[in-house]
Amino acid sequence: MNQTGYQNLMRLSTIANLDGFYYFPRIDHELLEQYGEGSLP
Repeated sequence: MNQTGYQNLMRLSTIANLDGFYYFPRIDHELLEQYGEGSLP
């Protein structure tokens, strides 16, 4: 929704591919809560 949201989305994508990869990229709810700023309500 804004620049902060885009940066958080890119950060989540990177984390999912580097740390959460298990057959396909994964992220958990804690990361979504941590990097949820700037997203849609």
